[in-house]
Amino acid sequence: MPEDIILVGAETAHTDKLMSTLVIDQRIRSISIAPFNIQKDSMRVWLRQFERLARLLGIDDMDSCIGKLSSLMPESIRSFVYGIHSTPQERTWKRTAEALLHVFAMPEERENQILELALIKCRQGPKESVQEYNARWFGHAALLASSCFKEHRYKLIYIKGLRYEFLRISLALYLETHPEATLSDMAGKANTLEWDHINRQEDLCLDVDNENEQGDTDNKSVALAHENAYTEHNEGKRENMHEPNDATQTSDSHGLHTTEPPRLYDKMRRPICGYCQGKHRNIDCKQQTKPSSSTVKNNQDGSNEALTGTVSPRIELVSNFGMGDQKVRALWGTAYKTSAICYRLAKEMKLKIKPSTVPTFRDHQNSVLQCKGTAMVSIYGEEVCVYVLKNMSCDIILGWNLMHHWQAVISTQPNIITIKTKESIQSIQYKVATLASTNTDEY
Repeated sequence: MPEDIILVGAETAHTDKLMSTLVIDQRIRSISIAPFNIQKDSMRVWLRQFERLARLLGIDDMDSCIGKLSSLMPESIRSFVYGIHSTPQERTWKRTAEALLHVFAMPEERENQILELALIKCRQGPKESVQEYNARWFGHAALLASSCFKEHRYKLIYIKGLRYEFLRISLALYLETHPEATLSDMAGKANTLEWDHINRQEDLCLDVDNENEQGDTDNKSVALAHENAYTEHNEGKRENMHEPNDATQTSDSHGLHTTEPPRLYDKMRRPICGYCQGKHRNIDCKQQTKPSSSTVKNNQDGSNEALTGTVSPRIELVSNFGMGDQKVRALWGTAYKTSAICYRLAKEMKLKIKPSTVPTFRDHQNSVLQCKGTAMVSIYGEEVCVYVLKNMSCDIILGWNLMHHWQAVISTQPNIITIKTKESIQSIQYKVATLASTNTDEY
């Protein structure tokens, strides 16, 4: 009876060993890698990829993979592999790999330089998502030897490879505040920022478009685009908004009068004549009379009435902005030194208004905005002193001083303003618009 038990135990052990051998053999057969090409492939990189695939499949004994390795080599190298081992005891993965690298690989230092250069050249494509860029970038990084991997340097290389400036700036600020963050953390942060931007883009753009294109019935809203408008806009506002002059000051100080007609475009960016509103360029018009004032079709209200006056395109950066539980319309005042809030919103928020010695402000149309005083308002956890003005065309103006304090960076592709507040890093979608004073405040 004991002999029967011993015999059964030996058969079971033999069966288990045979099954284990069959499982390992099946895993080795499932290693999927292209055969080595001596003219195109790097022996060191190819062996590194082979070993990683084997480890992922659960193969711990790499010595059992030498047969599979030989089958993937060209005939000439296969003969060399067979000649490496003079005895079965020398048939090890380490000895085989060392011999192949010694004969068929370039020096490791030179190869790492080439791989690092390829990593630096890895850039996010125009139509490539962050996920796709991450896959390519980490694929290149995996080819480098772990001993040569300098994580901080490669963090900077990863940031430089991103296409959009707001992502690069946000990650640079994130790395500054979180120096312990790994490459995986940064890649995940970039992916999150991109999806946040995608989720906000449509809603924010639609909100601003609806405010700027009221009653656009014929779908041919005219966009004013003048080459030097933004420069003139900045100079005019700095002189008249931040340093209010006497009430006798006229609009001539803005430098906005022009004898040239504006350059107009429809939504498809096709030119519209500034002289006759025909579908051709100004230079091609037969009615080049160069009047002192230009007449522009008013598509803002959908009517056929004309607006006659001096045309001065003004580029403004407008966005939706959260203030507590309210969603307000904010003007990023790159030409306004100080911040301001409209009188109506100040009353709704029940702000304490202190009288101010500044009598008046002037907007981009040289219209007088009565200053009711100053107030303290909480923005992103910080108390900010703002002027309270009547007749503002927006709810709040975020002035240059505040933008400088937030280390604001304005990107144009896409339209993103990145700020570093006391609480966090924010990426805000803005819209380029031409604003006019609507005088809609309720007193």
